[in-house]
Amino acid sequence: MERTRCTDERVDDLVTSVDRRFDEVDRRFDRVEGDIKDLRSLNWWLWATTIFCIVGLFVTVLLRT
Repeated sequence: MERTRCTDERVDDLVTSVDRRFDEVDRRFDRVEGDIKDLRSLNWWLWATTIFCIVGLFVTVLLRT
């Protein structure tokens, strides 16, 4: 009987350890998701700036001719 109790306590410790690790993984995924959102925003701003410069170049060329 004593051996079963010890085994149950070890299984409980294992479950707690696994839960803690899954919580850490969830926090990492949240951080990665935030980084991806930041990169998408940066990508949009870079494309917007590029398009604005191209339009400005075309306007300049059209006004010079």
